[in-house]
Amino acid sequence: MHVKLLRHFTPSEFGDWWDRMHPQFLKDLDNWRDQFGFPCEIPFAGRYGALGRTTGPKTSQHYVDINTPKKLRVADIQPYKWDRNRRRKLPLTLEEMRYGAELAERYFSGIGIYPQKLRPMFHLDQRPNAGAPFRWGQVKQDSKEVYVAWETAWDPKYWKRS
Repeated sequence: MHVKLLRHFTPSEFGDWWDRMHPQFLKDLDNWRDQFGFPCEIPFAGRYGALGRTTGPKTSQHYVDINTPKKLRVADIQPYKWDRNRRRKLPLTLEEMRYGAELAERYFSGIGIYPQKLRPMFHLDQRPNAGAPFRWGQVKQDSKEVYVAWETAWDPKYWKRS
């Protein structure tokens, strides 16, 4: 993909996975970000599985067999907003994240919400032959990260910041 076509992301944000990213996914991710209106980043610059992974469950949208030409249609994204002095990145509120999730349904068929990360995070992917979006959440219960139903993850108790 020609880099100048993206308004909100650069190749360096995708690290070593840039050449593996599907061009339509990148375009849709950029359009989603433009409509959402909040800055976003890929946690750890695409390392640690925020984009692709060569280990772990082969059913994961992040999994890549390096011996195949598979193009990635997935990214974990952390939106944020700046404090008044533009020195610190702050987490978005539940309402702001819900707005991002509603917009995501226009572009993505897999949408995960992770409210208890340092800053709440989205998993966004495009699944082949998808109908209605597959949606889920991940929260901490009894000190363990567990997958839960979509609406459960939006419970305000999971959005409290200490």
